[in-house]
Amino acid sequence: MKRVLLMLTIAAMLFAPVSASAAIIRGAVIIGAPVVSYWGPYWWAPVPYYVYPATGTIKLDAKVKDGDIFINGAYVGNTQHDKSLHLPPGTYDLQIREHNETIYSQRVYVAAGQTVHLRVEA
Repeated sequence: MKRVLLMLTIAAMLFAPVSASAAIIRGAVIIGAPVVSYWGPYWWAPVPYYVYPATGTIKLDAKVKDGDIFINGAYVGNTQHDKSLHLPPGTYDLQIREHNETIYSQRVYVAAGQTVHLRVEA
Protein backbone atom coordinates (compact mmCIF):
# COMPACT_ATOMS: atom_id res chain seq x y z
CA MET A 1 0.00 0.00 0.00
CA LYS A 2 2.84 2.38 0.86
CA ARG A 3 4.53 1.60 -2.46
CA VAL A 4 1.36 2.47 -4.44
CA LEU A 5 0.91 5.70 -2.50
CA LEU A 6 4.56 6.61 -3.10
CA MET A 7 4.22 5.92 -6.84
CA LEU A 8 1.06 8.06 -7.05
CA THR A 9 2.78 10.92 -5.22
CA ILE A 10 5.80 10.79 -7.54
CA ALA A 11 3.54 10.67 -10.60
CA ALA A 12 1.57 13.68 -9.37
CA MET A 13 4.77 15.62 -8.75
CA LEU A 14 6.10 14.81 -12.23
CA PHE A 15 3.00 15.99 -14.06
CA ALA A 16 2.03 19.02 -11.95
CA PRO A 17 3.51 22.42 -12.85
CA VAL A 18 5.83 23.72 -10.15
CA SER A 19 5.98 27.45 -10.89
CA ALA A 20 5.50 29.99 -13.67
CA SER A 21 8.34 31.17 -15.89
CA ALA A 22 8.52 34.22 -18.16
CA ALA A 23 10.21 34.85 -21.48
CA ILE A 24 10.44 37.83 -23.81
CA ILE A 25 9.87 36.64 -27.36
CA ARG A 26 9.57 39.13 -30.24
CA GLY A 27 8.32 41.99 -28.12
CA ALA A 28 5.84 40.05 -25.96
CA VAL A 29 6.21 38.74 -22.43
CA ILE A 30 4.99 35.15 -22.32
CA ILE A 31 4.24 33.50 -19.00
CA GLY A 32 3.91 29.73 -18.85
CA ALA A 33 4.41 26.86 -16.46
CA PRO A 34 7.33 24.44 -16.57
CA VAL A 35 6.60 20.97 -17.85
CA VAL A 36 8.23 17.97 -16.20
CA SER A 37 7.84 14.63 -17.95
CA TYR A 38 9.47 11.24 -18.10
CA TRP A 39 12.14 12.51 -20.52
CA GLY A 40 13.20 15.43 -18.32
CA PRO A 41 12.23 18.97 -17.33
CA TYR A 42 11.39 21.53 -19.97
CA TRP A 43 11.46 25.28 -19.56
CA TRP A 44 7.81 26.26 -20.20
CA ALA A 45 4.53 24.87 -21.46
CA PRO A 46 4.04 24.89 -25.23
CA VAL A 47 0.87 26.99 -24.88
CA PRO A 48 1.37 30.20 -22.85
CA TYR A 49 -1.09 31.14 -20.13
CA TYR A 50 -0.87 34.92 -20.59
CA VAL A 51 0.64 37.17 -23.25
CA TYR A 52 1.45 40.75 -22.34
CA PRO A 53 2.61 42.87 -25.27
CA ALA A 54 5.70 44.95 -24.57
CA THR A 55 4.15 48.04 -26.17
CA GLY A 56 2.60 51.26 -25.03
CA THR A 57 -0.57 52.94 -26.23
CA ILE A 58 -1.39 56.44 -27.41
CA LYS A 59 -5.10 57.21 -27.11
CA LEU A 60 -6.34 60.16 -29.09
CA ASP A 61 -9.39 62.24 -28.24
CA ALA A 62 -9.53 64.44 -31.31
CA LYS A 63 -12.22 66.96 -32.18
CA VAL A 64 -10.87 66.91 -35.74
CA LYS A 65 -12.78 64.17 -37.56
CA ASP A 66 -10.90 64.22 -40.87
CA GLY A 67 -7.30 64.62 -39.66
CA ASP A 68 -4.40 62.43 -40.76
CA ILE A 69 -2.10 61.02 -38.07
CA PHE A 70 1.66 60.97 -38.70
CA ILE A 71 4.26 59.38 -36.41
CA ASN A 72 7.87 60.42 -37.09
CA GLY A 73 6.72 61.72 -40.48
CA ALA A 74 5.04 58.46 -41.57
CA TYR A 75 1.27 58.21 -42.12
CA VAL A 76 -0.42 55.79 -39.69
CA GLY A 77 -4.14 56.53 -40.04
CA ASN A 78 -6.81 59.15 -39.53
CA THR A 79 -8.50 60.54 -36.46
CA GLN A 80 -11.91 59.21 -37.44
CA HIS A 81 -10.94 55.51 -37.35
CA ASP A 82 -7.70 55.24 -35.37
CA LYS A 83 -8.29 56.26 -31.76
CA SER A 84 -5.59 54.01 -30.22
CA LEU A 85 -2.05 53.51 -31.48
CA HIS A 86 0.06 50.66 -30.09
CA LEU A 87 3.78 51.41 -30.34
CA PRO A 88 7.05 49.99 -29.01
CA PRO A 89 8.62 51.97 -26.15
CA GLY A 90 10.39 55.13 -27.26
CA THR A 91 10.00 58.80 -28.15
CA TYR A 92 7.83 59.76 -31.12
CA ASP A 93 6.92 62.95 -32.97
CA LEU A 94 3.15 62.87 -33.42
CA GLN A 95 1.45 65.20 -35.87
CA ILE A 96 -2.15 65.59 -36.93
CA ARG A 97 -2.66 67.20 -40.30
CA GLU A 98 -5.84 68.39 -41.95
CA HIS A 99 -5.78 69.35 -45.63
CA ASN A 100 -1.92 69.12 -45.66
CA GLU A 101 -1.64 71.64 -42.82
CA THR A 102 -0.25 70.63 -39.42
CA ILE A 103 -2.83 71.49 -36.77
CA TYR A 104 -1.29 69.55 -33.86
CA SER A 105 2.30 68.56 -33.12
CA GLN A 106 3.59 66.85 -29.98
CA ARG A 107 6.65 64.85 -28.93
CA VAL A 108 5.41 61.84 -26.98
CA TYR A 109 7.28 59.29 -24.86
CA VAL A 110 5.67 55.84 -24.89
CA ALA A 111 6.52 53.39 -22.08
CA ALA A 112 5.80 49.66 -22.21
CA GLY A 113 2.46 48.80 -20.65
CA GLN A 114 1.47 52.48 -20.22
CA THR A 115 -1.19 54.57 -21.98
CA VAL A 116 -0.67 58.20 -23.01
CA HIS A 117 -3.93 60.14 -23.36
CA LEU A 118 -3.84 63.08 -25.78
CA ARG A 119 -6.67 65.56 -26.20
CA VAL A 120 -6.52 67.37 -29.52
CA GLU A 121 -8.62 70.49 -29.85
CA ALA A 122 -7.95 72.40 -33.03
